[in-house]
Amino acid sequence: TLQLDLRWPRRTDSRVGRVIVSHRHRFIFIKTRKTASTSVELYLRQFCGPDDIITHDTDEDERLARDLGLPGPQNIKTTYTMPWRMRGRDLWWARTHRRYPRRYDIKMHADAATIRSYVGDDVWNSYAKITTVRDPWDATVSLYYWRRSSRSPNGPDRTIDTAVDRAARNWESYTIDGVPVVDHVIRYEQLARDVQDVCDQLGLVATMPLHVAKGGLRPERSPASEVLSPNQARRVAEIARDEIAWLGYEWSGPDLGLSSDGDGPSTSIQSSTTRSTE
Repeated sequence: TLQLDLRWPRRTDSRVGRVIVSHRHRFIFIKTRKTASTSVELYLRQFCGPDDIITHDTDEDERLARDLGLPGPQNIKTTYTMPWRMRGRDLWWARTHRRYPRRYDIKMHADAATIRSYVGDDVWNSYAKITTVRDPWDATVSLYYWRRSSRSPNGPDRTIDTAVDRAARNWESYTIDGVPVVDHVIRYEQLARDVQDVCDQLGLVATMPLHVAKGGLRPERSPASEVLSPNQARRVAEIARDEIAWLGYEWSGPDLGLSSDGDGPSTSIQSSTTRSTE
């Protein structure tokens, strides 16, 4: 394979997600699914210097970043797969898009363990870790409407069960061995306030406002209790049990018949952004 260091590729592979490692301000942003992480990631780019790591985003979001005058992807290596090495999805992708598929140092929605391995223990242990969270049932519905739209880089997918299995697994992104490793949690439900709290604690002075990305796809903000069936809601509760217990989210629909035995993780994080949703 041929390795190239590309700061602004022609196309963004949908398998690449958002991770920011700011050496200038000593923080790491860990991306999660359907938690306004794109909006927060774009907002945090304004604080990045030339030596900081910014991974590739979707074409749509990179266009927005350019329009806002924000730095693009940088300091991340790209590996091109040569034709004689292509199999399965790579081969299909190359034939469909008529160019070589790419792989990146950090994959989409990279989990905390992967990021720690990539940056090393010294950086990981001394930098503030930030992530975004959201009610898992609400995040599932948001992902469902995103995946069924033509804006999804993976193409339309109208199966809500797929969203159930994917959106409810954000816990795995910011934990290692089941223990949360983030210092700052930004809740979707109080996004602007929590973002400001994080900036205040890290000494970051913003020069641009928080922009909303990937919005306008969910009709009339339908509540999760009106979209998910009892079985689907129960499935989310089972998958996201630890996250629900740790963050205190509650199902707003009919009783799911699940016991609450208080066996969720008790680990706390030292951040004023862990307040309950208002």
